[in-house]
Amino acid sequence: MRHNGKEAGEVQGRADQRPAPVRKAPFLVLLFFVILFALGVAAGEPRRVLEQAVSICLSCIGIG
Repeated sequence: MRHNGKEAGEVQGRADQRPAPVRKAPFLVLLFFVILFALGVAAGEPRRVLEQAVSICLSCIGIG
């Protein structure tokens, strides 16, 4: 079966072309940030950030 002048299963480009190697750096960076995120949540940082955000917002409008 032909499609666009090519035989079925035929790939464009060189026949001996190998697949691109998998880059490991993006996965390592993502893993590093997931670990840091988990450590921050375990340390209670989201609560602290929200408390500070509320106090800043209240002081901006003159209540706190």
